[in-house]
Amino acid sequence: MANNFYVSEAGAGLKDGTTIANAWDTLANVLWDGADGVEVNAGDTLYVIDEVVGRLLVGVTGTAGSPVTIRGDAPGSTAGTITTVLAGNTGGTSFGQVGATNTYEWTGTAYDTTVAFFEGVRMTFVQWTTNAALTAAVMDTLAVNCFSVDPVADKLYIHRSGDEDPDADIADVTLCFSSAEQGIRGVDKSYITVKNLTITQTTRDGISFVSTAGNLATDIIVDNVTVTTAGGYGVFIGNSVSNTNAAPMVRCIVKNCTVSDCGRAGIKGSQALDRMIVEDNETFGNGWQQDANQISFGATAAGANPVDCIIRRNTSYNALCFEYRQNLILDVTDLTDNDGLGIEIGANCEDTIVEYNICYDNDSSGIKQGDSDGSIIRYNICYGNGKLAQDSGWAGGIESWSYEGVTIEFNTCYNNLNGITFRTPNADVETTVRFNICSSNDIYEVKIAGNVLSSGYAYVIDKNCYYNETNILAFNDGTDALNFADWQASVSDEANSIRQDPLFTDAVNDVFTLKALSPCPWAGYTGYTQFVFTLSNTGICNAALSKIGAKQIDNYGDVSETTTEALACRNHYDITRDALLRSHYWRFATARVELTQDSSDPDFEYDNQFLLPDDFMRLKSVFGNNFTATENTRFSFAIEGNLLLTDDDEVFLRYIKKVTDVTEFDSLFVEVFILSLALKLVAELGGGAPKLQQVVQQELAVLMRQVRTIDRQETNTIGRVNRRPWMEARLTRRGVFTVGDRTIG
Repeated sequence: MANNFYVSEAGAGLKDGTTIANAWDTLANVLWDGADGVEVNAGDTLYVIDEVVGRLLVGVTGTAGSPVTIRGDAPGSTAGTITTVLAGNTGGTSFGQVGATNTYEWTGTAYDTTVAFFEGVRMTFVQWTTNAALTAAVMDTLAVNCFSVDPVADKLYIHRSGDEDPDADIADVTLCFSSAEQGIRGVDKSYITVKNLTITQTTRDGISFVSTAGNLATDIIVDNVTVTTAGGYGVFIGNSVSNTNAAPMVRCIVKNCTVSDCGRAGIKGSQALDRMIVEDNETFGNGWQQDANQISFGATAAGANPVDCIIRRNTSYNALCFEYRQNLILDVTDLTDNDGLGIEIGANCEDTIVEYNICYDNDSSGIKQGDSDGSIIRYNICYGNGKLAQDSGWAGGIESWSYEGVTIEFNTCYNNLNGITFRTPNADVETTVRFNICSSNDIYEVKIAGNVLSSGYAYVIDKNCYYNETNILAFNDGTDALNFADWQASVSDEANSIRQDPLFTDAVNDVFTLKALSPCPWAGYTGYTQFVFTLSNTGICNAALSKIGAKQIDNYGDVSETTTEALACRNHYDITRDALLRSHYWRFATARVELTQDSSDPDFEYDNQFLLPDDFMRLKSVFGNNFTATENTRFSFAIEGNLLLTDDDEVFLRYIKKVTDVTEFDSLFVEVFILSLALKLVAELGGGAPKLQQVVQQELAVLMRQVRTIDRQETNTIGRVNRRPWMEARLTRRGVFTVGDRTIG
């Protein structure tokens, strides 16, 4: 039996966590994995009430049917928050902003620890003693000598590199003081859900779930969680080891979260991950310390790879390039190209899908795909990115290293440093760049490395829309800045691309829908609209399209809508519905009829033939005029075309009829129909991606088991003892007979 437990600093009474009144009073006092009913076990829920200081170390693993849930929304209670601020002798943190005066007021009286730590630039730790003095020996060991202290005024100063003038102006930087603590931490744990909770001001990661070498951790879900001002990552999912033996973390999901102002990446997927999904999150202002990206996937060791991960429907903006913003590096050409990204598909990722995201105003590229294979980057909007011109000008809306099998399609890139840039470091790769809109970017609408053209790599760059009103030489083939005509001559596949104003509705105000007279309705992405299902032909089509990440349609019945998606839906909808009706004895489609005898008779074998109903899809049974097992009616027949042939003079039929009115569909039929239609559309609209097919097929298989289970529960069959004896059945005429309403033979 699942139990609810509670933790609150106002906890009193027994403090055994069993009720709000008896809540555990600290996170450290939460008990896990016991047998006496007062510890959190698989299937239980732990509620965090109001603000609780400290770290929650998850001590138990859930199961597939009984996850462990940590929530911040206990009924009738104040919303839960976890923070490590002022955590007493176990460490704490204090946050502040260093502004024009470059001073931070150290509240030393709030700490009674012997030694506290400063965690800031490049994860450098600086010793701070209780007498408020930083020793010269510690200062000399710093990678960047940018700190000083006034022990009399009890102030800590940060300076530009090499400049110890306390009044020098530098950009704001957030500081955190403390030992390193996460808000929630789980090691080698599975089936854990963290939901409806706030994590704030932690000295390291807000939430961290890791697996160690040889240990499998699966099914971590972080849902509707707010993480802000964490000293490290906002949410970290991955391996704590960087080797090829790391066990993958499987089926982890981070969704509906808001992650902001964290020291490192907002959401980080690291090392061996299998089918992790990051969706419907808002990430902004992260990266003031290092690893300055909003959403980041990658692995430092080949073989410990993120595989088949999906990043979709996220909004990522204002990723900070820390080193440049703090003036620690003054020359932008010295910056790394992995800092300040909206979304990063880093090293050794395989078959990652990045779709329906909006990335804007990030210091570096909106989306960057690094040295990883099989990436699909589609249906994204990237604008205002890369303005710091990192890495010699390759930053922009989408930046790709174009490893094997990379597809970049249906994206809109507007007002970035560059639109789309890609380079191909390995031979014989396959890169596809098509159906994109690149408009009004600062330098180039598209830029490729020279080796792409000169080395005979396999690439397709075709049917894109480019526009730059002020810059004629908006294309670069790796050698020269070119006008559009020369670009088309240099890149032979670009014959079908155009250079025209795409006619955005209002790009200045970030509205990227296209006007009715747009020359490129087939290109770009106009912005994700949250799909709301309505029971209609159009709704079913859009639900199927949503499953595979394709654009939605306006009206299934409008034949003037000739988008690729609309045409594909009209090609597959009817035939998929009818095939599905024939595949199962759907009760909502069951009908009964007495057949009408045809005016002519069969040429041989049978005496009579009857016309099947016009809406006939599949025979269910022939009624033998009784429901008992003691007077079984022998009945022999054959179906040929639209006729049922038999020797009998009358036929009472139960059958599956053709149903086209969606309001008559059973809800489970609708779900199966959507998935079946999605499978048909994958090949045409999803590029036949095996991982998409696999995901949909698995979901369909699970759903069909549920359909069959319910079908058995709703069937009243004749008892075993009353069934016709086997020998009698063998002697039945032509081997076909009915028992009650069941046709057997």
